[in-house]
Amino acid sequence: MDRVMRAGIELDPTHADELLRSRPPIDFVELSLDRWRRLGPSEQRLLALVRHAYAVTCVARVDPVGCADGVEDICTANLRALCLAVEPADVSVRLASVPRDCGVPGAALPLPYDEATLDSLSAMICGIQDRLGRRVLLENRPAQVQFKRSTMTGAVFLAAIAERTGCGIRLDLDKAPVGESSPGSATALDHLLSALPPAAIALLCLRADRRGSSVACPSHANLARAVAWLGPRPAVLARGGDELPCKSLVGAALACRAQGAMALPVAA
Repeated sequence: MDRVMRAGIELDPTHADELLRSRPPIDFVELSLDRWRRLGPSEQRLLALVRHAYAVTCVARVDPVGCADGVEDICTANLRALCLAVEPADVSVRLASVPRDCGVPGAALPLPYDEATLDSLSAMICGIQDRLGRRVLLENRPAQVQFKRSTMTGAVFLAAIAERTGCGIRLDLDKAPVGESSPGSATALDHLLSALPPAAIALLCLRADRRGSSVACPSHANLARAVAWLGPRPAVLARGGDELPCKSLVGAALACRAQGAMALPVAA
């Protein structure tokens, strides 16, 4: 049965029981492989209940360096097991921001936006899609990540991967600088959106953070701008730096939707 996907939240395993008891009127939940790596009998039963109540999406963090030496085959196998358990509407992958076991604060993966990296990452995405037997969504990297060897912008690079591999795009709005433009000027998000194929952008993502006793979404303006530019898209609300209670995350998602900023209904 098709479900309508508009507003969703990232679901932590420790909050699944609470979600199933309260059954808030969100449209879907997202499962991160980092949090749902263990799939024992109790987790399988819990996920069956979650899947019965809500549509599901999945997201996994992959290390392109690990893919080169086979380490990420284990990650893909775990992701495939999670997909078999919940039959997600969408599966997203995000590139690790630092090398595996690096231990160096602020270190970034040496991935310049050039033809060589385009070839290797396209092959990686095609391999993941082949092993999963389905299309995946690739998440954009932070706008600030740039290397001297780059021969294209991050947005052009992402669009080229989508064209080569047929993958979709998961647009993380927190990775574009937040802020309103002055009249007649374009924001960094506008430049990003203008370079990406709109039909490939299948999911929007933003984060909620604790602001004293309340919860705020720093990228709320970006969400409204993206929906105005793209039209209806489902959006998932993830936790920021703080471990927000499930109730707070649900409240933030419903508040965005009530204010008209959340994406309009689309068929899952």
